Amino acid sequence: MSDPTAKPLPIDNPIKAISPAAVEILRREMKSIGSPADLLACDDSDLCGKLGFLKEGRLTMAGLPVAGRDEFIAEHAPNHEWKYSRLRTDTDYETPPVNGRDCILV
Repeated sequence: MSDPTAKPLPIDNPIKAISPAAVEILRREMKSIGSPADLLACDDSDLCGKLGFLKEGRLTMAGLPVAGRDEFIAEHAPNHEWKYSRLRTDTDYETPPVNGRDCILV
């Protein structure tokens, strides 16, 4: 059995599918948790590659909702939806749940 999220997407210019804004937000979050400086210094495509979002030089289905541009998410994962909830405990919300269909801005 293969992992369908590891499948490279059929995008002519895969680098064009990466959202610089999403990658910058991801980079900022990675910095806040102490990720290595050499990893944070990578350009967007190198960082996506090191995080496993690229395979054979193409954005994967797993990388799409985290680092992809909204229009590519709509095209390649039309049923995609995410929900984010921050919890204090297993049952107590710290913030109200939010959801969306665009790029998950970490």
